[in-house]
Amino acid sequence: MRLGTGERSPVAEGIVLAVTSGQHEAMSDIQFGVNVHAVSSRRDFHQLVHRADELGYGVFAAPDHLGGLAPFAALTFAGMISERPRLRTYVLNTGFWNPALLAREVATLDLLSQGRAELGLGAGHMRREYEDARLPWLSLGQRVQALRSWCTRCAAGSQTKVTNRSPCSNRFR
Repeated sequence: MRLGTGERSPVAEGIVLAVTSGQHEAMSDIQFGVNVHAVSSRRDFHQLVHRADELGYGVFAAPDHLGGLAPFAALTFAGMISERPRLRTYVLNTGFWNPALLAREVATLDLLSQGRAELGLGAGHMRREYEDARLPWLSLGQRVQALRSWCTRCAAGSQTKVTNRSPCSNRFR
């Protein structure tokens, strides 16, 4: 079934059949979403978010690539346009981020979106982006190990919250 015709797919409603050990099970916790790569204007972005919301998509995602939209600015604006979908990074390149600054970005997005932020992390795969950002290109093993370290830190600090009213001096617990 084509989406965009005004009809909703059963998949968009969160009902899908999955094969598990040769048996079919109904799954109701799957969400489908939209990943924004490029838009040419504020109006186009607004229309994209509005249409995704209208079609019932449960997630709005933004990737982390140089030359594209800044993921947290895009997700914050999407959250202002629609109050329903989850707001997900898809996925952040951990080699581009400082842990404390990333924690601030995620906590701010989560606060402003009333708890809808979702964090996706990745090891990075585009050497050219590292070169363009003048960051060291590590081996795959080193990048995966750094990602593991990030995941451990994120799990330990998952209760990070904005605790100060001044946006210039946020402190995290």
